Amino acid sequence: MTHESDSPLFLKDLSVSAAGDPEDRVLVERWRRAAVEIRCALHAGQPNRIRVWLGLGERLVAEGLAKPLPMAFRQFDTLMRCARDDSLPRGWRGCCAESLVRPAARLKTLLGRRDPRAVKALFAQIDAVRESLALETPPEGGPDED
Repeated sequence: MTHESDSPLFLKDLSVSAAGDPEDRVLVERWRRAAVEIRCALHAGQPNRIRVWLGLGERLVAEGLAKPLPMAFRQFDTLMRCARDDSLPRGWRGCCAESLVRPAARLKTLLGRRDPRAVKALFAQIDAVRESLALETPPEGGPDED
């Protein structure tokens, strides 16, 4: 069985050394915990948590605790997995799909000239997942309640 941590997109570079600043370790752990909460839709009624998590990732990059490219890929990957996961509430999946533009824009900036095909493929994935969500029929009894 493969775990998310076995993925090449897993941010091993986010680990803070034991001698590191305790505040740095707290920030990294906060980001990791939030990533799990996002992926599991633990707070599906609070889509603002996605924005906060994305901001934490940007802060980790700004403070030199993570590299920009792996962070953007990880955030994109996490949100895309959520958007495609039929076991999560439909409303949460839609919020994740809409939030994909932020890490995708970062990836476009970082990869644009080096790998324009990869950037095009990322945006095609976003379009496909949005189309898929739009075509889904809400469950009987009305719209998806989160």
